[in-house]
Parts: sequence; C-alpha cells; structure tokens
Amino acid sequence: MRRTEFREHRLQADIEAPGWFAEDGQHALYLVEGSLRLEFEGYREILLTEGDAAFYDGRAPHRWHIGAPARVVVAVVRTPGP
Repeated sequence: MRRTEFREHRLQADIEAPGWFAEDGQHALYLVEGSLRLEFEGYREILLTEGDAAFYDGRAPHRWHIGAPARVVVAVVRTPGP
C-alpha cells in the first residue's frame, strides 16, 4: 500500500535553498502560481511557471530557486517498507 502526502508551500521571491535536499518517495510538483527554478545536482535547472508540473524521485538531491512569489503543491508518494 502506498501513502501519499500533499504539501502546499507559499514562498517569497528571491529565496534560494541553502543546500541540497532529498527524501524518500516519488514527488509530483505542481506550480499553482509564480515561478521557480528546479535544480538537480549535476543537471541543468528547469524553469517552471504557473501551471507547470514536474515528476521526480525525491532521493535525487535537488533544490528550488524562487524568482517570484510562488504557491507550490507537492505530492509525495511513499511505499512503506517491511
């Protein structure tokens, strides 16, 4: 059985995560409003604008760069271990 957790983030402009973060689970990110750059360690940044979505393995080190005030909804899907 999978467990899904939904998170809503309201972010101010010009915020950059202080470092890389990662966590278990598959992530589905939906940008409700604003813009952000999603960066994965060792890869190019992806620019997301209102209505864009991204799907990724949360274990991959990543961070966000917020260019304008943004509202983001993230669904984290986890499969419980034994």
